[in-house]
Amino acid sequence: MTFAQLEPDTKATPLLSQRPYALILALVTAVVTNAGLLWLYWHFGIGADYEVFWRAVRNPTPYAYSPLPFGNPPTTLLILQPLKLVGFWSGLVVWDVVTFAFFFIVGSRLYGRRAALLGALSPAVMTALIAGQISLLVGALVFAAFLSEPILCGVLLGIAVCAKPQMVFLAPVLLLFAREIRPLAAFCATVALLAIVATLAFGAPIWSDWIQGMHNLLAVAKHRGALFLTISPMTRGAWIGLFSIPVSVIGLYLCRKEPGPNRAAAVVAGSLFAAPYSMVYDLAPLAIFAAVPILRSSTWRSLAAALTYSAALGPLSVPCLWPSLRQAGERADEKRSQRLPPWRTRMVPTRSA
Repeated sequence: MTFAQLEPDTKATPLLSQRPYALILALVTAVVTNAGLLWLYWHFGIGADYEVFWRAVRNPTPYAYSPLPFGNPPTTLLILQPLKLVGFWSGLVVWDVVTFAFFFIVGSRLYGRRAALLGALSPAVMTALIAGQISLLVGALVFAAFLSEPILCGVLLGIAVCAKPQMVFLAPVLLLFAREIRPLAAFCATVALLAIVATLAFGAPIWSDWIQGMHNLLAVAKHRGALFLTISPMTRGAWIGLFSIPVSVIGLYLCRKEPGPNRAAAVVAGSLFAAPYSMVYDLAPLAIFAAVPILRSSTWRSLAAALTYSAALGPLSVPCLWPSLRQAGERADEKRSQRLPPWRTRMVPTRSA
């Protein structure tokens, strides 16, 4: 079995480049980065982010100032309600197992099993598991969205943005550029419905509390020196948004006709690059996409993807992936793309001769 995007009447792309420089770079930098992150989180606390979620659903004032502040929107509280049913350590294990399994299964369907396996070793995925982050669940929802029909695609993207906005908030921009009205309408309806339910469940003041909670989160992160782990350029200064936001929007416009796997990555890459705050573990969905060019070749594009995979360049890690977003799309099966809408076009294993 070899992994390649469907191509008509052509020889399957080799599973592994004959000169796997990109793979070596990715693995070496990932090992070094993972070691540093393990050391950091070992001292900071295993399951630190999961503890925030676990406590938030039990706290009548989840956005009150705390050493472990909760910064996700009120809609996230709806999604996290099942955490009330489990203890902390048992819940952390179940949370990591379930979210990783969902992430790996749909990631394998969209990008191939070997890309998913390599992606699972990335610093982003490892950090998400250690901290108990929600990034794997959000990434899985994005993957599933671009494997689904139009209405379900919009619903899943809506749930994803309600769980963690900074990873998906530019999804409607891509849908608008692609003139896909049904998924765009489903996205808006899902977000509106969850917002209404959250307001009814927690009260209207919960939204102003959330804004204050985000300020608390940034203050605590800055005090602890955690901002050096951010991969959002605007963390270094709000004025940088004058550059990062237009770049993200232009990138999404250029990817509007790409196949589903590329567009799923484009949504996450564009959103993270334009977001005011995002961390290394938010790169988890991009790690699996980056694994595809890393395994295929050692061109400059695959070497750049290796930098995204390992988060080696901090805020500049995301734009390193843009060339691969366009490159893979150029090799898509045009006949298959004509038969299926963009969100159904995916990368699958093919047999070599």
